[in-house]
Amino acid sequence: MLQSLARHWLPLLITLASAATAFANADSPTASAQTGFWPNLGPATLAWFAAVVILALTLRLRRIFALRNLDALVLVAMSLLFVVRADTSTMLGGHTAQWWAYLGLSLAMAYWVIRGLILLRAQTAPRYEGIVSLSAITALLLAGLAVSVQRIATAPTSGDSADAIVGGLYFRETGHLPYGQVPAADAHSPLLYLAHAGALAVLPPTFAADDGNTLEMSWDNRSAWIDSDWADGDVAAARVVNAVLFVAVLLGLYVIGRRLKSAAVGPVIMAIFCVFPGTLECLPRPEIMLSAALLTWTIVFALLGGLGGLLATFCLVFAGLAWPWTWLALPVLLAYFVRRRWQLLGSLVGLAGGVVLIGWGLLTLVQPAMPRATAALAIADQPPAYTARLADPKTVIIDQSDAELHTTWGAWSTLGWRWLLNQDVAAVDGFGDVRIDRPNGTNVLFREIAATSAARNAIQPAYCAAVAELSGTKRGLIALRTLLEATWLPAEPAVAAAKLPGTWELWGGRPMQPRWVLARRMVKIAVALLTLLSALALLMSRRIYPRHLVSALLIVGSGAVLASTDGAVTNLAWLLPLVLTLWAVYEVPESKVDQTEAAMFVDPDANTDDGPAPRITYEE
Repeated sequence: MLQSLARHWLPLLITLASAATAFANADSPTASAQTGFWPNLGPATLAWFAAVVILALTLRLRRIFALRNLDALVLVAMSLLFVVRADTSTMLGGHTAQWWAYLGLSLAMAYWVIRGLILLRAQTAPRYEGIVSLSAITALLLAGLAVSVQRIATAPTSGDSADAIVGGLYFRETGHLPYGQVPAADAHSPLLYLAHAGALAVLPPTFAADDGNTLEMSWDNRSAWIDSDWADGDVAAARVVNAVLFVAVLLGLYVIGRRLKSAAVGPVIMAIFCVFPGTLECLPRPEIMLSAALLTWTIVFALLGGLGGLLATFCLVFAGLAWPWTWLALPVLLAYFVRRRWQLLGSLVGLAGGVVLIGWGLLTLVQPAMPRATAALAIADQPPAYTARLADPKTVIIDQSDAELHTTWGAWSTLGWRWLLNQDVAAVDGFGDVRIDRPNGTNVLFREIAATSAARNAIQPAYCAAVAELSGTKRGLIALRTLLEATWLPAEPAVAAAKLPGTWELWGGRPMQPRWVLARRMVKIAVALLTLLSALALLMSRRIYPRHLVSALLIVGSGAVLASTDGAVTNLAWLLPLVLTLWAVYEVPESKVDQTEAAMFVDPDANTDDGPAPRITYEE
């Protein structure tokens, strides 16, 4: 009776609950002020709508204490905690609601780690048993798609998209990535700039000039628009990239359901992905969605035969290039392919191909930039020996420096950056048309100079020319240092999309208190150990199934989100495909594997009618 009630009446109850929630939030301060075609969808409305959709699609009343029911409740709790992330009112224990929301989301990440460990140790994975009819699932999926499309179409241009457009225009003009050349917009993945450069070639952006005319953005006229309000311009290319990445993730989720013999669950996890608040927050942020799409298709390729190993590892390498934490999944993926013979070879070829392609990109697309005193030199604890200033447009003066820098980074980071800097042996010889005034008889290296902005611009061409004379290995390492310095130590810190402090910043303060620095380091060590243990568990398993890969990736991914700078309060569109794959995994007990595999070779359409049964007669 309960199942019949859920199947026939639950969709109507969802509609009524959503309408009531929307009406209750219509006049609230958090409701959207936009009018016209799109409805008013405030954060609270979307969170409660997501909670109802998740429960409707995943809650199983016949097995109320099942693990998947607990999974659904954790997703619901995460949806509702998103609403109070910014609430700074004081609550229990003297902590704010924001503090408790951060704690709850962090505990949810710990739960997904434990959930992955449970699935890794399990012997089977039960089939998803939905109680909602296919027509109701389709209706909820369409509603979720409408909400996501509304978010992509109406969200203001995010900082990621704005920087990507600037970098894309720079790449189209110069053929180089903007690292070290555009300090305000060079802190993102190379893939982000390349993707937007392609979109800009089809849909050039425009801006409203001071005289009221609409002009096309270009690198030459950047002074007229780079600091203006982009709301008056047309940046359709950014929305197209966001839409393409969103569709890529959805298609990947659908294919995962098909490959895991759970075709019915494909639309279910697609609908949940569309309505989850963590997804809606990231839809205008292409850097996270790019890594999420590549990670999703890594799982898709890993479930394929033939060239699946090659494609999966190649895709994962570039997913890590989009968001470096993704590279933690590489040991797990390689361990998964160890038992798959030729796929292991393909996986190694994919890894080598990805590394070679990245190396080629470093040598050809990244223009070397002088290290900054407040970035690479500071973290390497190497204070600049010289300063440079521009006396006039044709004269650069280099003086001795008495600056002292003391790094607050860990010893490993200091040693790594110091080694990278020591590979840069480009020496000052001349600045072309610019006259140089330096201490007599002194061999000055470019990396020892702390230059003013004007002097840096004058020195930069000569630095590039000096680096071009070095060996390919050193040029590659200098380009790597340039990329890491721009993305890891940006000149201008990025502003979070939700304008919220990161988890570790909220708990440890800024600068972070020593005990919280230690706590985060311990979490990082724990995540590294979990990665190695997950890979080792795959290597030691007697038989490898898709659930091993899904569970190990969930362990590593949840730990990575918890240990990242922002913590568990954002970037969750990256993790959600791994969580949703839990509902798609289905495996029978090992005792039934042989029967199941044998049944796969039976032709269901074969004619097995051998005629009437024989007649048996006897005589008295």
